[in-house]
Amino acid sequence: MHNYRRVTYEDRCHISAFLQANFPVREISIALGFHTSTIYREIRRNKYRSSYDPERATVLAAKRFRRCRRRKVMTRELAEKILVYAEFGWSPEQIAGRLKQEKSPAVSRQTIYRSFGEKTLRQRIIRKNRRRSGGRATQRKSRRTNRVIIHERPSIVEQRRRIGDWERDGMYGANRKQLLVLTDRKTRYTKLRKIEIRTSKEVSRLTLDTLGGLGKRVFTMTNDNGTEFNDSASLPFRTYHCEPYKPQQRGTVENTIGLLREYIKRNTDLDKLTANDLQIIENKINFRPRKCLGFRTPFEVFFNRKVALAL
Repeated sequence: MHNYRRVTYEDRCHISAFLQANFPVREISIALGFHTSTIYREIRRNKYRSSYDPERATVLAAKRFRRCRRRKVMTRELAEKILVYAEFGWSPEQIAGRLKQEKSPAVSRQTIYRSFGEKTLRQRIIRKNRRRSGGRATQRKSRRTNRVIIHERPSIVEQRRRIGDWERDGMYGANRKQLLVLTDRKTRYTKLRKIEIRTSKEVSRLTLDTLGGLGKRVFTMTNDNGTEFNDSASLPFRTYHCEPYKPQQRGTVENTIGLLREYIKRNTDLDKLTANDLQIIENKINFRPRKCLGFRTPFEVFFNRKVALAL
């Protein structure tokens, strides 16, 4: 049994000479060290008008070889689309998942990383452990007996089966200024508002004004025990309060704040952020595909719309 090898130009010259001398194919294969079927296949595929020319046979074989190779997935159009998504701050996994969801040519996150490197990588925020002081301690001291604790929250809220179960929290910037962060548990759709006056009535008014303009019913609200949420009982929907020192009980909004820290740092002066600046940051979060949503965006799931993000 001979080892496999490809037919070369020299082999084709020998085949042509043997054919002109009327040698049978079996003898040609023995002389050149090929299987008989290989010589039959070579002659059948590459002959032209009942004649076999080695130069023409080599050209035909090269064309056939190129056609059978797997085509490169990374076309120029696809690369431009990936770079657009990279400018949005998406990770390679999010880009790959979104392309699959859009039924674009399949490309893995490893391929994206190898092709573009750190251009497509979002910077990760290194979060330090929170110290149990300040706001957390204040939450424990300021608890009220009329607050509805999170353990009374319906199970449907835990299951994330419907739109309209929200979580809210305050996000600090410089000089103890705060943003109000509202996140829907099912879709992760997020709204941001500046807290100009840090009173519980103002925060409740801001919450109602923000959610009222979305055209969606609000079922529940979950927040911590901060003093800015003391007026929760005045809201027209059921409000639940987490236990002190347990931010994981409102993990959706906590994770959202972690994403927002890419754009709003602890030392960011919130007074310098305009309404347009906040809207741009909102869009970056709401138009980012999420793995938990099948690489759809929070906006698409919340409003049940399909959006062409690369345009």
